[in-house]
Amino acid sequence: MKFTSYTPLHSGRFIATNAAVLRRILAWCLQASVLALLLAGCAGLPANKSLNLAATSYTVSGKLIIIQPEQRSSARFRWSQQAENFQMALWGPLGVGRTLIAGSPAYAELTQGTEVIDQGAPGAIMQQQLGWSAPIEVFPYWVKGTFAPSVVVETVEKDELGRLVRFSQAGWSVSYADHVQDEGGWRPGRITIAGRDLQLRLILAPKSAK
Repeated sequence: MKFTSYTPLHSGRFIATNAAVLRRILAWCLQASVLALLLAGCAGLPANKSLNLAATSYTVSGKLIIIQPEQRSSARFRWSQQAENFQMALWGPLGVGRTLIAGSPAYAELTQGTEVIDQGAPGAIMQQQLGWSAPIEVFPYWVKGTFAPSVVVETVEKDELGRLVRFSQAGWSVSYADHVQDEGGWRPGRITIAGRDLQLRLILAPKSAK
């Protein structure tokens, strides 16, 4: 067996070669660390909220007309949105029969006065207690004058000013009219929501959207 003897020249080359390798290893580790930090930072970034109107806080109010095949009724209403939570208050003349539905798209409580009358899925308790129901999961967008970004939209129609006037979504037809302009831009003054043998007409009070 033959062993290679290292002269000082060989030793210098060995050290230089290994130093170069070490520098490359350190550079690669640094790049990998930076990439890991960037990926971690991206993972922690909040989701794009530009389309998530339901995550804003606002209140709209006005008159609600409910039209069904065999009856027609009306009430004053106020819809308040806070992140994913909502409150819908309904009452008759002079505040008679005030009903409050509050919760999220998954769970809500219906109260009259201080008494909880029903609780559970919003659509179910509305149908049970009111005799009609609205699609709560997309309703917060519709009352703000736009469609929900996460649900397929069909037959979108705009006017000559580019304002949304009609669309179909989630099996419902939504129409906007009497647009008014305030500090937030154009918003509808009247909203008609139709589907499933039900028509809801919302006449919004001036400057009610916030």
